[in-house]
Amino acid sequence: MKKRIDENINDINENTVKKHQIISYTILAITGLIFFIFVNLGMKVNESYYLGNVLIIPGLFLFFKANKHYKTLQRVMYLKEQWGKSQKQNKKKKASTLYNHLSNKGNEGFLDDQTWHDLNMDNIFYKLNRTHSTPGREVLYKMLRKPLFDADKLNARAKQINKFQENESLRIRTQLILMNLGIDSSFNATDFLWEEVPKPSKFRYIFLLMSILAIAAIGQIFFTGIKGAILILPVYLINLFVHNYMSRRYSHKIPTISYINAIINSGIDMSKIKSDELVEHVDILKECTNKTKKILKKTIFLKKQLYNDITDIMYEYFKIFFLLEVNSFNAAISDINKNINEIRNIYLTLGEIDALQSIASYRTDIENYCEPEFNDNKVLHIEEGVNPLIEKPVANSIDINQKGILITGSNMAGKSTFLRTVGVNVVFAQTICTCLASKYRGKLYNILTSISQTDDLTKGKSFYFTESERIRRMIELSNREYPTLCIVDEMLSGTNSMERVNASEEILRYMIKRNVLVIVATHDLDLAKRLYNDYKCYYFNDNVTKEGLDFDYSIKEGIAVTSNAIKLLDYLGYPEEIVAKAKEKVAHNMERFGS
Repeated sequence: MKKRIDENINDINENTVKKHQIISYTILAITGLIFFIFVNLGMKVNESYYLGNVLIIPGLFLFFKANKHYKTLQRVMYLKEQWGKSQKQNKKKKASTLYNHLSNKGNEGFLDDQTWHDLNMDNIFYKLNRTHSTPGREVLYKMLRKPLFDADKLNARAKQINKFQENESLRIRTQLILMNLGIDSSFNATDFLWEEVPKPSKFRYIFLLMSILAIAAIGQIFFTGIKGAILILPVYLINLFVHNYMSRRYSHKIPTISYINAIINSGIDMSKIKSDELVEHVDILKECTNKTKKILKKTIFLKKQLYNDITDIMYEYFKIFFLLEVNSFNAAISDINKNINEIRNIYLTLGEIDALQSIASYRTDIENYCEPEFNDNKVLHIEEGVNPLIEKPVANSIDINQKGILITGSNMAGKSTFLRTVGVNVVFAQTICTCLASKYRGKLYNILTSISQTDDLTKGKSFYFTESERIRRMIELSNREYPTLCIVDEMLSGTNSMERVNASEEILRYMIKRNVLVIVATHDLDLAKRLYNDYKCYYFNDNVTKEGLDFDYSIKEGIAVTSNAIKLLDYLGYPEEIVAKAKEKVAHNMERFGS
């Protein structure tokens, strides 16, 4: 069955699924008919006909096999239909657990929280996420938060993504494995693997001895007869106490260990995938699963029973009497501790494969994208770039060569959105190798933003103080090996205009001489004029009247010549006296200062 699916995935369609559904239910109907015939013959002709019901066994075997194949074909069709489509997101399920563990261990190179929030990356993650498993979800999030600084690795990642786009058979085979792994229902597997794994009980050898005593208590009946059964009760009561005592301490971890089992099984299945682009992933999985597959045998008794019938209840008593669950837990925990690095590698590798197919699906969903080109010059060239969160975006281009750029324009004209568009495309270039632009060329950058600063009331910090700290951080990073892309919206806007303009001017002159590429949006036209020789200037314009607001959201070279603050007051219906006097004072000041 599996081989046939692998060979004919491209040919599977609705008719194929219906055909196999009919086959499976036909087998079930024939099996039921056989049962009915032989039961009737046994009742009405001769009891020996009851023996004919043995034919039910191969019938049921064929049905379960055919039905399993039918269900797999159903999944294949689902995956085909969902490819390139966004998924409903459960935003209550955190995707940041793995990132939190790795970032807390001092790994550098992650996007900091401010940059992540400035660029609305949480919402972008949900738009991008089409993963099928917990490792995939966690690794995709971590991938977006950790831009790479190795062009060769990024190019290799791009080839892997392309492979998932081009090869439907490979894609669906990997997706089926990832769907079987699914989401961790306990939501603890990631924490379990990256925190300190619990140790086996210090009494585990005593528990093993109690299991041996239970076996001996049963065995001695064959030598002493029914009188020897008297030993069974005390052994059972002791083991019941041990079982309940230990169960209170580890039962909540059993779903997590079951998911770790599923991770190892999925790693074994994925290690059989053949693809040149995934050969490194497959090699890691082969090596790590060879060392960890012994864990599977030691967790066989760690599945919770549903108690649907008497056999489930009897099985539970059986486990208690021989301490099978207790000893399985200790054995599994012992082996997980010994092979924790291998299990983590399986988790990360499966997660990366899931993340890669998710990115490929996202690419299929969007109309225009390009793969980034990287060079050694401190430049950033984006043609027709857009923001992934805007439904009908206006494409804009930018070309930064050594100089920084300074963007002016009125309120709501598009400055902040453009800053985010540039930032997101730089993050995408160095993470998912997919830029929402017709062309992207640039160096590999550290990325820091200051777009959505607010007062930090919890620490008693003002807006100005918080933003000043942020800009100091940008200056500190200005002498790193890789240049820093600094994106700032309204620099030092939390203080008076005279100090703001002069301080901003000196900061921006200082930064442009360092290993920094600066993009600044500002309302201060005077700042743009002062820095005209050091920064390339762009602007957004507008047309605001009493009748309405008109923005084209297109960036243009030069400095803005209009502003709309007072026009917006007029549009919002402020008293005419306020609007007229405000306009009069602006005109007077412009004449006075020669603006």
